[in-house]
Amino acid sequence: MKKELIMPVLRHETREAVFVEWLVEENQEFKAGDPLFEVETEKVINQIEAEFDGVLLEKLIEVGDVVKSEQLIAYVEEK
Repeated sequence: MKKELIMPVLRHETREAVFVEWLVEENQEFKAGDPLFEVETEKVINQIEAEFDGVLLEKLIEVGDVVKSEQLIAYVEEK
């Protein structure tokens, strides 16, 4: 089933982050707990992990983009 991948809220007071790197490619499978991407907040790199098994279908964010908490960043398919 196709799902939206949403940027999580990292800290209550931090609402934006700089997108650093995708750790999976489009059409690549991932497992729950696998790192999907990295963002930087206040000079700290945060690695975001998958909450479920799936496939990355479409990236909507590029390296260097500023992303907001709860922003749509990709489409995935849950397995």
